[in-house]
Amino acid sequence: MDWKQILSLSNENLTNEIKDEIYNELIKDQKFDSKIAKKLFPLCLTVLRFKGQQVVKYREEIEMFASSDIDLKSTLEQIEKQKKMINKYEAERVQFKAKIKELSDEITIMHGREIHGSDEDSPSQLSEIDRQQELLGKISAKNKHIKRLLRDIEKFEQQSTTHLNVIKELKRNVEDSNEKISLLSTQLEDTTNTITFLEEKIAQLSTQLHEMENENQQMFKERYEREKEMENFSKELEERVLLYKGILDEKQHEFDILNERYENLIEQVPGIDIESDENEIKRISNLINDRDKVIKAFEEKLQLLSTKLMESTEIIKKLSEERKEFVERLEKNKSNECCVEVQDMLKRGNEERKELQEMLQIAEDDNFLKSKQAFEAIEILRSYENSEDGLADALKKIHSLQEAVFQRDKQIHEFVTEINAQNEVAAENSILRKRLGISDDEIVETKAFLARQKRYAKINDRLMLKLRASEELRLQLKIDKNELKRNIYKLEAKLNNEGDENLNSTSRSTSPSLNVGKGIVQKRRKESHVEMRQCENCSNIYNVYESLKYCRNCIMKHNSNLCENCTSNLKVTSSENIELIKKIAKLEIDYQSISEENENLRVGLNEILEKLRDNEGKLFSYFYRLINLYKKP
Repeated sequence: MDWKQILSLSNENLTNEIKDEIYNELIKDQKFDSKIAKKLFPLCLTVLRFKGQQVVKYREEIEMFASSDIDLKSTLEQIEKQKKMINKYEAERVQFKAKIKELSDEITIMHGREIHGSDEDSPSQLSEIDRQQELLGKISAKNKHIKRLLRDIEKFEQQSTTHLNVIKELKRNVEDSNEKISLLSTQLEDTTNTITFLEEKIAQLSTQLHEMENENQQMFKERYEREKEMENFSKELEERVLLYKGILDEKQHEFDILNERYENLIEQVPGIDIESDENEIKRISNLINDRDKVIKAFEEKLQLLSTKLMESTEIIKKLSEERKEFVERLEKNKSNECCVEVQDMLKRGNEERKELQEMLQIAEDDNFLKSKQAFEAIEILRSYENSEDGLADALKKIHSLQEAVFQRDKQIHEFVTEINAQNEVAAENSILRKRLGISDDEIVETKAFLARQKRYAKINDRLMLKLRASEELRLQLKIDKNELKRNIYKLEAKLNNEGDENLNSTSRSTSPSLNVGKGIVQKRRKESHVEMRQCENCSNIYNVYESLKYCRNCIMKHNSNLCENCTSNLKVTSSENIELIKKIAKLEIDYQSISEENENLRVGLNEILEKLRDNEGKLFSYFYRLINLYKKP
């Protein structure tokens, strides 16, 4: 298998054959980068587990074979005992055969004597007959015993044949088990060597992990310093914004004062032409151009500061990359020295193989614990990579904060432009003061101007109310006119159809019915739509829907607080007043929209600043928690 195929494999879909192939590739002496080592680390753990399971299986098989050897030894001992018993029984059988021959000879002799001494009736013959009978009984008993022994001998011979077959099979099994034990011993030696080699690799990887953790801590420290710098910069910007706000408020106040003075002067001296002096206009335009140049210079300085910040970040990135390259070079030099040390350790390990076999159980337990720790570390790293927990959320928050800072910079730029505009207005005010002969320290009173402005505002409100009432009356008259026309058309149709006499009778009879119908409709409408208000002019209480006369399209009547009698008394003077009222209404709407926008901008700025501070506090707590997690073993 190629290294590309090995790196593309996943830990879940590995078969035993693929694990063996990966193991054979890992045994070879090769050098890897830090990225490849990180990718190979989980594969090495899975291969180590697989080999550990194989070692456990081989040990169990060795124990089984050892127990089978003990059983074989016990069976061999029993077989030897049975062989000894068989030899004893064979010797006894030979003895019994000899005795049987002797007894058969004696029997033949006794029969011959009986035949020769049958004629004699002496007492000696009787005694011999008794003896012969006793001997015959003994012989029959011994014959029976011999038959039993022969049967036992046959049984033992059969058992001995079966035992011999069993012994042959057991010998074969012992030979096979010895071969397997030799193979397992060689495999054990190979696995011990590979385990030592992989332990050394794990140690190297652990050192690399420690170095990476140190680098991460350094990066966190650098990031913390950058965030401090950003905080200081943001604080400075906030202070500048507050200063600009104060300056804006002061300039607005001065502008209002100068406006009032200017209007008072215009009222006092109506014949002055402000636009006659062209030299002053040129000077003002030159001042405006100079101010624009200053603004551009200020913007260029801001751009230079931003470029310097970007360059500093790029320099920090380059320094971190150079540091990584230097660390990789040191790791390569260390790896060459480690190879020589590994060879020496392998030679010593071959000499001390017997001692290592005894300590293999302890080493396996340690490896199991280390593999658990490494697996937990890998899961933590995967969770970081999969953005479940860790750096990904922090980076997202940092990006959001950067976007907020960018928006805040935009708003600051807008405020700067507004401040410049206010400065221009202040310059214009100073020019007007010079032209009018008013000193800068002199205060112009604006009470009369404000009172006049309030008076004009009240007049405008009254005119607006009159205009609204007139429009409502006009619409109501149109509605009444249309209703009257409809009634007239209906009456004309009825008059044409019927005669003059019937017309008089029907007019008398239908007029009260129509009045009754109208009264019922009006009562229902009054009951369904009731909204009572107080008139601002005469302070009488009236119903809005009655005054509207059921005109739901008239919105102006709803907004005004005048009864129908007061609105009928209001009169519009001329078309010029109407146009003035419209202009005033537009100006009021524009003023309200501008004031609302300013308030929204201020509220938005305060909210953004509060959110930035909250997010900065959350980020600091989050980074401290991450650092504590890395410091834990």
